[in-house]
Amino acid sequence: MKRFGCIVIIATVAFSGAFAQSSSTLSNQLQQSLTGQGSGGSSLLGGSGSSLFGLGSQNSSVLSSSNQSLGDGFSNSSWDPFASGTQSVQGIDGSTGTTAFSANQADLAMADPLYPVTPGDSYIFSFVTGAGSTTVSVVVDAGYNVNLGTLGTVAVRGQTFQQLKAYAEKKALEAYSYSAPRLVIRSPGVFQVYLRGEVEQAGFSKAWGLMRLSEVSAKPTRFASDRDIEIISAKGEVAHYDLFRALRFGDLTQNPLLKAGDTIVINKFDRKIMLKGEVKRPGIYNILNTDTLQTVIELYGDGLTKLADLSQVKVDSLATGMETISETRNLDLSRGYGSPYTLRDLDTVTIQTRTDFLPVVFIEGAVTKQIVKDPTVISLADSNKESPNTMEKLPHRFNNGETVHDIILTLEKGNQILSVADLENGYISRSSGIIPVNLSKLIYSFSPADDVTLQDNDHLVVPFKQFFITVGGAVAAPGRYPYVPGRTWKYYVNLAGGINTDLNSFNIVHVSDKSDRDKKNSATIEPEDKIIVPANSVLHYLGQISGIMSILTTTFLAFIYAKSLGLY
Repeated sequence: MKRFGCIVIIATVAFSGAFAQSSSTLSNQLQQSLTGQGSGGSSLLGGSGSSLFGLGSQNSSVLSSSNQSLGDGFSNSSWDPFASGTQSVQGIDGSTGTTAFSANQADLAMADPLYPVTPGDSYIFSFVTGAGSTTVSVVVDAGYNVNLGTLGTVAVRGQTFQQLKAYAEKKALEAYSYSAPRLVIRSPGVFQVYLRGEVEQAGFSKAWGLMRLSEVSAKPTRFASDRDIEIISAKGEVAHYDLFRALRFGDLTQNPLLKAGDTIVINKFDRKIMLKGEVKRPGIYNILNTDTLQTVIELYGDGLTKLADLSQVKVDSLATGMETISETRNLDLSRGYGSPYTLRDLDTVTIQTRTDFLPVVFIEGAVTKQIVKDPTVISLADSNKESPNTMEKLPHRFNNGETVHDIILTLEKGNQILSVADLENGYISRSSGIIPVNLSKLIYSFSPADDVTLQDNDHLVVPFKQFFITVGGAVAAPGRYPYVPGRTWKYYVNLAGGINTDLNSFNIVHVSDKSDRDKKNSATIEPEDKIIVPANSVLHYLGQISGIMSILTTTFLAFIYAKSLGLY
């Protein structure tokens, strides 16, 4: 009896530990069976860690090319309806077509009340008789029969393991009152299911009692549907399942446990559409023939976002045999969906955002498109890979009442204003004329009196600082010359070939700034200053007067001579 007591204690402790371990993994395992996620987990409708149709994937393509998903996730999608190729998938151990089991699967099977008695299951049945302890190795045969040793054989088709366990332990107690019976799973049974239909190659795949439809290894064709999958039982009974509803809404009735002898048939999709824009779940979906535009938006897209503009719904369609959009239909759904609107295969539905139709202002000049978070890392001029004198034109949609201060402050915070910008001389170009705006004051010493409210199609110009000096008048080569800091007028006049002394006396020079205000000649020249060397020579003026008098005298003498000849 001491020996018997030790056996019972050891068995009880072992079973309790297994049960605790299985309980801790049960919820994760069930979640993985639905989504195809987890280590070594994959699904019928997807590659490693996803379903065959890529539900939850971030890179998708309609009728996708190799290794691209066909389902829920849409971000960075490539709309290529005629791409070829398939998706690779893996089995629950990470390799196609194989199934590996461990103690975790056995623990899970014992803890899950739904685990069905499966051909190939291996059990250990222990109990105590008057002659001592008895241990029986039990295997479920292909006919769903279980031999319990001295307690007889029982038919278990359609039963769960928990039902068999209760029956076997009850029979042992009826035969031996103090037998302390225990029925545990040594290893779950492995069986094969047959796949055909829209798969690259029909064939068998291994499964076990807690494997659901979404977890079976398969390589679907680009025409495979997740909306209509048939399971034909060993008895020939046919049932249809919708994995979209199973994986989107957690409907386990659409993601059944597989059974030995099942045949899985993947059918072709009815229609495939892309849903873009202001819906909560944009993506690429297999839809049914009965689905309308309203169904696509509300069911598949999970409804509209707050920015959706139902007055601007666009449907792009492809013509048969064409790869480019052949027809665009613009719909106004702001007053409701009206009569059911049927979508075509390969349609793209775009729900526009309300901000797409706000008034626009164009920001031009010394600005960059790129937002620079850390201006110490890269210069603003280099940030958009262009010359600092390249004129940019940035469209900006604004709300009614928005002002120049709102825009210029945003640009300043994003370091989008180039260092060569002439902020003091900004202006708005409007159909009614030019409105000067000191952008520097709006940024650094804001006053509402200096601000301007924006209007649709305004052009806010941020000018470039001009780093040139203008030299004109009595010099050899008038023109504009590059600014060099710290120089006086003499430097720039020499660049212009020096003063023409025939035209200018006493080196008289006039210097003014860019606003035409006079400056002292001794002052340092600043960008956009003007240096004018006047033609003030007395001899120059006398020469001009002399020339004029000569012309007048010649004309007068010619007139007198003509008159003497009687021509006048």
